Amino acid sequence: MADHDFLSVRDLGINFGGLAALADLSFDLKQGQIKGLIGPNGAGKSTLFNIVAGLLQPGNGDVRLRGRSVQGLPPHQRVRLGIARTFQNLQIFKDLTVMENVMVGCHARFGSGLWACMLRTPRQRRDERQMRDIAMQRLEQLHLARHADVLAADLSFGQAKILEIARALAADPVLLLLDEPVAGVPHAEVAQVAQVIREVNASGVTVLLVEHNMSFVMQLCDDILVLNYGRKIAEGQADAVRVDPLVLKAYLGEDMPDA
Repeated sequence: MADHDFLSVRDLGINFGGLAALADLSFDLKQGQIKGLIGPNGAGKSTLFNIVAGLLQPGNGDVRLRGRSVQGLPPHQRVRLGIARTFQNLQIFKDLTVMENVMVGCHARFGSGLWACMLRTPRQRRDERQMRDIAMQRLEQLHLARHADVLAADLSFGQAKILEIARALAADPVLLLLDEPVAGVPHAEVAQVAQVIREVNASGVTVLLVEHNMSFVMQLCDDILVLNYGRKIAEGQADAVRVDPLVLKAYLGEDMPDA
């Protein structure tokens, strides 16, 4: 399959209260790419993420992963097909350890139900051992292994963001959706998060991310898609996007940051 067929979005549209949140949106994401999604507040970025993840169904259009339409599939089925995501607001369990947080992300890969967990069946115990092994592998990959037994509440904010990525990776995705991975992260930790994303991508995971930190996006992403009022106004490499007149106008005439 050609690279450009890895994730294909075609003619997406969705309205809220008569207003178009997305309109005729089409783009491709190549396998192995890090693609940034930017735009002013209300541009449609979160709506697009929620459609790809299955939390929203579009009024029209299609989303295809590796040639297969995922339209109509609920989020848990998309996870099993290889789509995982993080959220803009931290979704970690602060009262659980770092290890336990990542194990939560493993459940989509295992079939143990509620009764199996309550009764501690042999299958559930076997699954738990495997989930623990997977979680440790992800923590080692993202340089959090030494914090495995630490409560998530005791991590720095940057480490907590990386923990969310580790938990998403526990589902063994081929496509990782990152929703503002450095929002609120202290400047001293931003480079660490960027390096983790590069390493995840180098391991074979394709990345689509939303982020308001323009310098971060310009330095990290292979390709950038710009939305405004639900429509694509630009797409391409950072150097071209930075000087695009429509992009500059969308950002109220502010210069794009140098990168």
